[in-house]
Amino acid sequence: MVLFQKPTKDEIILAVLMFIGYIVYTIVMVSVLEQYNVTGNNLVDPVTINAESLIPLIFQIASEELIKFIPLMFFMRLFYRITDNRNISFLLSAFLICMGFGLLHYTDSVISALLLQGLGTTFELYAYAKSKNLFIPFLTHYLTDAFIFILIIL
Repeated sequence: MVLFQKPTKDEIILAVLMFIGYIVYTIVMVSVLEQYNVTGNNLVDPVTINAESLIPLIFQIASEELIKFIPLMFFMRLFYRITDNRNISFLLSAFLICMGFGLLHYTDSVISALLLQGLGTTFELYAYAKSKNLFIPFLTHYLTDAFIFILIIL
């Protein structure tokens, strides 16, 4: 099994669509959280962000995708043995990965971390489920974080 493959045109389109979906999801979720006075997670100090920050981001995102992928495969195998159903094992595993990834991003609001980074991971997991190519969720994740960095720079 090859984890990172040369992406097809359709896979790149999928990555871009998942990026757009995540940005729209984030805008909506931040608006909802603000209505309930739930602050967002301040994961990045805007003073430390510059154009050069985009290069090490490549390695950070790659490691984050592996941090999600390895437990995803473990839990999928475990839940498949219990349920004998691939869809159920993927959904249960994806839920655990989303919650775990959200908690890894917890700084000042667990609710914000779980809803923004945690459930936002759904877009990357869907990209992987559709493509079976780890490069696609990596690309989605990189586009998302790079977009946010560029907004901070501007």
